[in-house]
Amino acid sequence: MAFGTPGVYVEEVAPQLTSVIQAGTGVCAFLGFTKRGPVHVPIAISNLSDFKKVFGDSYANEMGSHAVSGFFDNGGSKAYFVRQGSYNKTSGVDNGATASLTIDMEDTTTGTLKFEAGYRGEVSPGVAGNTLSVTVNPAPKFDGAVNEALTSEGSANSGTIDLSGTIGIKAGSILELYDSAATATEIHVVQKVETQSDGTHVIHLVSPLVTTFPILTTTVKTLEYDIQVLDVEGTVIETWTQVSLSNLVTHNIESVINDPDFGSQFIKVTATMGTSTGSLADAIEDNGSLLTGIVLANGTVEYTGYDKDHFEGTEDIGKGLRALDTISEVNLLSCPPNTSSSVDTWSIKATKDFQFRMLEYAKGRMDLFAILDAPAGLTPVEMKAYRQTTLGLESYWGALYYPHLKIQDPARPLVTATIVVPPSGHVAGIYSRVDGISPPRGGVSAAPAGVSEFGNVRSVIGIETMISDKQQGTLNPNGVNCIRLLDRATGGKGVFVFGARTLSGDENFKFVSTRRTMTFVEDSVRLSSQFAVFGKNGADLWGRLTLVIESFLSRF
Repeated sequence: MAFGTPGVYVEEVAPQLTSVIQAGTGVCAFLGFTKRGPVHVPIAISNLSDFKKVFGDSYANEMGSHAVSGFFDNGGSKAYFVRQGSYNKTSGVDNGATASLTIDMEDTTTGTLKFEAGYRGEVSPGVAGNTLSVTVNPAPKFDGAVNEALTSEGSANSGTIDLSGTIGIKAGSILELYDSAATATEIHVVQKVETQSDGTHVIHLVSPLVTTFPILTTTVKTLEYDIQVLDVEGTVIETWTQVSLSNLVTHNIESVINDPDFGSQFIKVTATMGTSTGSLADAIEDNGSLLTGIVLANGTVEYTGYDKDHFEGTEDIGKGLRALDTISEVNLLSCPPNTSSSVDTWSIKATKDFQFRMLEYAKGRMDLFAILDAPAGLTPVEMKAYRQTTLGLESYWGALYYPHLKIQDPARPLVTATIVVPPSGHVAGIYSRVDGISPPRGGVSAAPAGVSEFGNVRSVIGIETMISDKQQGTLNPNGVNCIRLLDRATGGKGVFVFGARTLSGDENFKFVSTRRTMTFVEDSVRLSSQFAVFGKNGADLWGRLTLVIESFLSRF
């Protein structure tokens, strides 16, 4: 700006203060066993219906679906679920086999078409895949009849053919020419589609014709197929129309069915063309059983031998808890234990072995808080002994909740029937609900507990064990957060979370809200300070960082 004469001048200057990016909260990760779905792959879900579409049902006494339901019923808005399974601890290869169906060619150079139980490009190990079947039916985009398709004879050794139309034909399409008189068939890949000035349509082929195809006896069609997936009762549960074996077109069978966002929720497809494009297409059309359905087979259980080490995982293999390493928005962790009274050698359990690993993983990430479930069926005296002696852990990266909850059995909705479920999913939903309430009344700095919406447990009928004030007085100081069934005489009516302590005796981090507030502040500062990563180190940069952090803290 030029200052030609004396006076007061106003100059606009871009602000130096970078806006604060607040870290997200209330997103929960769940680990558990289900009958289908990708194994050790975090899948984002926004409601129970999403969970059911991907994972189906949980096994008997497995609590994954109930925990997810409790989360969303209590205010949760987004979660991730990681289906568990055993694997080779050295190679990371899953132990469970995936149900599959493979169409092999007699000529080994022509490739295979393989259907596997899966979900959007990921395989789904387990026996549930053995209930699926697949049909493959021809559904050409272009289907030219005799004396109509060709406008001139297709000559042997020619690299082009003339057609009456090109609707459905594009570069990369697979064409089948069939001469009914000579019973000759050839299959070719289209290199280019060209329309001449006189309206003639010329199809350039990747390889020349071997024989001559007369106009009067030749049909021409593209090779596309309708794929249907059927359940055990033969009901069509998914349909994919006019997909192609060619990997040169957008409607390629792998690209469509294995799409990570919009692909199949039941199968994965692998098409290996080999060196002969035609034979695989021929085999599909010659295999009559594909028209009515072939059952996927040889899926085996995915959980055999699962233990605490599979649960923990390793950074190199990226399974178990370590499958969450790449999901930065997760900040709550729930791993609901199996509730069977028998000894299941493969399930997640409410034991020190598993809960220690949850706490250590949360500590290592420094942006995660673990919500632990007490074992089922304990009396208050037994719960105190479990906390002090059996568990005996000190950590401010998690909290322990007791007792289990009673809910309506979803398998028997028309009668009064209850089942007992771990509370961590419901409690995680309360965390998320309170996080969504604007400060200063709510947010991460508010305790997710109390006789109000901050502590009310929704969608429950009761609790497994009644707790008195005196009994809670022996548990609360030991870091056991009690869930109470209260009536109006005790200040409320319903089921409420009546504790908000971590598992730490450290006065600085005794309470859940304190630990989560510090995590929120640290994450927000980290996100808002990214501009400084490659900045010139000096007083100017320090000043800008100070402004950003002070501005954020003053409004928090």
